[in-house]
Amino acid sequence: MILSPLVRASLHPIHAILLSFPIALFASALISDITYLNSEEIQWSNLSQWAITGALLFGAPVLVWAVVDWLRSQRTVLHRRMAIYRKRCFDRTFRISA
Repeated sequence: MILSPLVRASLHPIHAILLSFPIALFASALISDITYLNSEEIQWSNLSQWAITGALLFGAPVLVWAVVDWLRSQRTVLHRRMAIYRKRCFDRTFRISA
């Protein structure tokens, strides 16, 4: 099934929701690292490690999803370009022989 780019863009709102988790977790890791530097309490270091781990665990599937979606869009563009090229070759072939 071939969909227009506008329809394909609206198919995955879950992608944007899942992308917000790594952003928030990396930001909280940064804040807890700064707090650890100021207070030297080990709990902030532990919180930062867990936040980075969570961000990486949420971020990996989101990254894979984005790459697959990008590859699918590139394949569609490649098929369009090939169709245009074939049409031009077809037109030239029959124009020369006619």
